[in-house]
Order: sequence, then structure tokens, then C-alpha cells
Amino acid sequence: FSTSQQAKRSQSTSAWTVGRCLQVCSTTSGRVLEVGLSGASISSRRPAPSRVPRLTRRIVPRSLADHLAALGAHPEPDAVLDAFTSWAEGRGLALYPAQEEAVLEIMGGANVILGTPTGSGKSLVALAAHAAALATGIRTFYTAPVKALVSEKFFDLVHELGSDHVGMLTGDAAVNADAPVICCTAEILANLALRGGERSRHVVTSCIEH
Repeated sequence: FSTSQQAKRSQSTSAWTVGRCLQVCSTTSGRVLEVGLSGASISSRRPAPSRVPRLTRRIVPRSLADHLAALGAHPEPDAVLDAFTSWAEGRGLALYPAQEEAVLEIMGGANVILGTPTGSGKSLVALAAHAAALATGIRTFYTAPVKALVSEKFFDLVHELGSDHVGMLTGDAAVNADAPVICCTAEILANLALRGGERSRHVVTSCIEH
């Protein structure tokens, strides 16, 4: 081969090698080096920045137990009422007139029978009764006709009042049986009342949902 032919063949081989082995690479300046059969060229195109997920802070509402703990020992009924309403407002709950009237009576120490339709918020009134009793050291029982409802209410009350304050008694299991708030069936509560006799009248507040 002549000198000129050897030079052209060398350039062709080099271009093929570079184009074959180095398609795209990154330079130290962050720009993209594009290499093809015809040679290399510098592009001003920069790599797209990686997307970093943004961290968001989720505000968890205070539980009812937290509101009650802030009252200290032997709080006044008005203070317990304020703590309960503050908790309800924090959860976006507005009391219906029947609920408000029943809660006021309970905080005042009255016995209350709330006969309202299903879905009208009787459980919220029962929670107010548990809160009032828990703040003043009185033991309370929440009863339901079937074990499935007892178990469901147990977890609901644990969420709001704390696992140390809530227990469950059924014919099959006993969880934290000495807790100040007990979820049980009506049969269990009746047996406890019969065994306790006169003493039960002074230590039990019953929230019965049927």
C-alpha cells in the first residue's frame, strides 16, 4: 500500500474501533461525549438530575390518653370535659346535640341511657364515659353482644386510651384483666357483678352497646 492509503485505512480502523467500543461516555465536566463512526463530538447536553423523593412530615393527632395525662391526678369534671372536646376537635369530630347533652350529663356524674339510631355516635359517648372514669380512678366495662364486636372495640380503645389502660375478657381469652377499662360480653359482666355483689356498685361504670 502507498503511504496515503495506509493513513486512510488507519483512520477508518480507528473510527470503527472508537464507534464500536465507545458509544456514549461522560466527561469530567459533566457533558456528554457522543462518539460515532464519523468521530467524536462534545455536546452541551447535561445528564438529567436524579429525582430525590421529598420527605413530608405527617402530624399525628394526640390520643385521648395524652389529653387526659396532661390533667394530672384528680382533675375537675370541667377539665376532663375540656380535654375530651379538645381531643374530638383535633380529630375533626363535632358532637351532635344528643351526644353533647349525654357527655355533659356523664361528666356531671349522672347515669345516662342513650337511645339513638345506629350510626348516630353512641360509641363516642361511651368513650367520653371511659375517659371520665379513667381520669377519676373508676373502673369501666364496655360490653357488646358478640365476641367479634368486643375484640373490635378492644383495639379501638387501646388506640385511644393506651394498652396499659385497656383489657379484654371473653370466654376464650383474657388480656390485661386488671386494667381500668375492660371490654367484655354482657354475660361476662353479669357474672362479675353477681360475684362482686354490693362492691360492684361502687367501682363499675358500664357502657353497653346493643
